Amino acid sequence: MNVKNSKSGTTLVLAVMGYNQQVGSRNDFGKMFKENCEEMNIKSSHDSFETGMVEINNNDWRNFIEKLLII
Repeated sequence: MNVKNSKSGTTLVLAVMGYNQQVGSRNDFGKMFKENCEEMNIKSSHDSFETGMVEINNNDWRNFIEKLLII
């Protein structure tokens, strides 16, 4: 899920786990988000306790998502 903020020029990307999530499985989206931003040299903000949420520049959103899809 993503929410664009045209005023700040950023997009909030939120990982949403499906209902059928296996019991005991880990949510590694935070790690994937961080690694993806580092590899792509994307400036990101992680101002929440929720690791599956990251804020990035609107212009970086499409490349960020495409890279996640091939991981």
